[in-house]
Amino acid sequence: MSRSDGVLPVPFNLPPYELLHYLPAHKVLVCKLCQYAIQPAAIPRHLKDLHHIYRSHRRPFIEYASQFTLSEPSEVVLPQAHEFPVPFLPVEDGVSCDAEGCGHLCVTVKRMKSHWTTVHHSATPESRSWRNVKLQTFFRGNQLQYFEVSEVLTPPPDHEMIPKQTERDMSYRDVQNEYDSPVPSPPSDNTLAQQAQQPHGPRIHLGPSEMELLNHFTTSTYESVASNPGTERIWKTIAPQLGMEHPFLMHGILACAALHLAHLYPDHRYEYNLRAANHQDHALSEFRKVVSVPVTEENGNAVYAFTHLLVIHVFASDGYEDSLLLTGDSEGDSLPQWLHFIRNGCTMLGPVWMSVATGPMRSLISKAQATLECVTDMMAWEAIEYDPRPLLTFIPPFESEFAWSEKVCMTYFKAAIELGKAFSCVEDMGSAISTWDAMHMWPMRLTEDFMILLHEWHPSALILLAHYCVLLQGLKGQWYFKDRAAKMLRVIHERLDDRLRWTLHWPIQQLGISV
Repeated sequence: MSRSDGVLPVPFNLPPYELLHYLPAHKVLVCKLCQYAIQPAAIPRHLKDLHHIYRSHRRPFIEYASQFTLSEPSEVVLPQAHEFPVPFLPVEDGVSCDAEGCGHLCVTVKRMKSHWTTVHHSATPESRSWRNVKLQTFFRGNQLQYFEVSEVLTPPPDHEMIPKQTERDMSYRDVQNEYDSPVPSPPSDNTLAQQAQQPHGPRIHLGPSEMELLNHFTTSTYESVASNPGTERIWKTIAPQLGMEHPFLMHGILACAALHLAHLYPDHRYEYNLRAANHQDHALSEFRKVVSVPVTEENGNAVYAFTHLLVIHVFASDGYEDSLLLTGDSEGDSLPQWLHFIRNGCTMLGPVWMSVATGPMRSLISKAQATLECVTDMMAWEAIEYDPRPLLTFIPPFESEFAWSEKVCMTYFKAAIELGKAFSCVEDMGSAISTWDAMHMWPMRLTEDFMILLHEWHPSALILLAHYCVLLQGLKGQWYFKDRAAKMLRVIHERLDDRLRWTLHWPIQQLGISV
């Protein structure tokens, strides 16, 4: 229950964010001590009456609260019944009316019986007329309105908590993630929440801080990670449920959510970036252990999902201080890593690929395969709207001091053709192109020889990567991508010999940057 029944004084020098927490998905400001949301007009009185923060020390709290858009109680968007509990709000046992079209919620059977007598005109309702549920409410008093959330499980005493938190930690039920055979259509979100089974690995404990990030991911961030409406369910429901079983995936999700919040709230960017870095450190440490041995059917889905989040993290982290760049010591060193993540996300699955392709990740894989088929179908130059032949003019003459070996020339030739096909696919798809379309169109078609050239910063690889930046520029509207293409192009320009920079004229012109 809430601890708001009495006065809870706080230190006069307490930072506002230690007491008040904003939930952007619901546009409410929650008091962490009282464990409920404060009505917009009641913030000064709440601080004064319940926490003894008087006028001389109240201004920082009022200024902190004023930066947020707050909804009136009647306008707050409530979570759906299958969603995770809202962070910093207590979870209570309750009952839900099962009468058709009703759904009334209350915390005691006595009140439910009264509801049946008053509303449904039944003086002796049966126990099957309602069901047990978990409830939360944003507000108290005359604005109290319960909403249903997913069930909370209490772990066994010897459960190892990751990370260790307070006595209010919660562990959420896992979704069924084993598929004995392909199914004709994906289950609904409610079905996923109801078909929980015992997990293969340890459940993860989430404290209020982690619950905040998970709530943000499942109510906001997931939309920007999904490539289309068909894959939204994966990121909103399935990936978080898998994350409860696989620590590396959950930490990756929390890191992604923290980076998104850093983008949304620049004033708190440093705080959220540190939280993202901490979770990503944990994620990578656990992930390396998992992939140090062959991937199994039990963790294959989580591995595939995590490789996508790795790409998001590399892009979103770009531009932060070196201590937060988890992909390298400098911007240049991290340049090719996202290419490896995208390519290895499929290859490391090896013998369990079919199991993953027919499991909960199938719609995500189907989208990637459709993109690859678009490129594969373009077999001849005549079918390519973007003519790659100008790229072939960049191959130095054999007598030049910059001459490439025959093997490098052939590797470059093949990669240039594939890049031309990728541009043609973009023309065909128009505005429908997503981040994952752009990632799969060219990187997944590259040979290992080209990846070696890229790793060595060979001019041939850098020239094509610079032209690929034009395709990536179409993703600049994504919060995690920002000006990544322009930054990559500048890095490439710096890496190339002065006498070869003329080959970058077209991409520099297309991106409209100065170098």
